[in-house]
Amino acid sequence: MTTENEKSINSLRKIMEEGDELRRFIRPKEAIRMYSFSRTFIEEIARESGAMYKIGKVVLINVNTFEAYLDQFKVK
Repeated sequence: MTTENEKSINSLRKIMEEGDELRRFIRPKEAIRMYSFSRTFIEEIARESGAMYKIGKVVLINVNTFEAYLDQFKVK
């Protein structure tokens, strides 16, 4: 019998090990440093873009999805 934490860890591993090499996940704290946005703004944009994954208490952001969403706002 698996515990809730083990299920969360297995789900997290499954997402991280999907065959797509271009897929990269980061934590919100890393996104804050990468993009110089506030945590609130990072989480808002990640939710809007569909880039946020939450497994148990672990929150991950798919960088490719997040950046594709940001590219919509590029000034030409």
